[in-house]
Amino acid sequence: MGRQVVQETRPNKRLFHVTDAGRAELETFATTPSKPSFIRDDLLVKVQSADRIGTEPVIEQLEERASAAEGKIGLLDKLLRQMRGDADEEEFLRRGDRIGPYLTCLRGLAFEQGHRDWCLRIATVLRERQAAHAER
Repeated sequence: MGRQVVQETRPNKRLFHVTDAGRAELETFATTPSKPSFIRDDLLVKVQSADRIGTEPVIEQLEERASAAEGKIGLLDKLLRQMRGDADEEEFLRRGDRIGPYLTCLRGLAFEQGHRDWCLRIATVLRERQAAHAER
């Protein structure tokens, strides 16, 4: 079910709520086993091929991805602070309202931090290899 909210400075939006049937379906969904996660990323194919191709474009893409991840980290940090309000994280995790969105956001933050760190490390490794091969 939905209703429209009229906004002056932005387009109108529709708000929805979960019906009893939808809640029952969500509960059923929550009890079924989840499929394992997997990574599908063309940048990994480029890194995998680094020994056979020029690495400079791969290094540039790794650094761009790291920068994009850094931006997302900033947004997720801000969102987490907004959800917590005045509570510190441990207090919010014990007693906060609507913990699901917060926990999901924590996963997004960990993913982006890991992605940023990996991209920067691999860019460094490839640059160091370039320098070592140039010295030969």
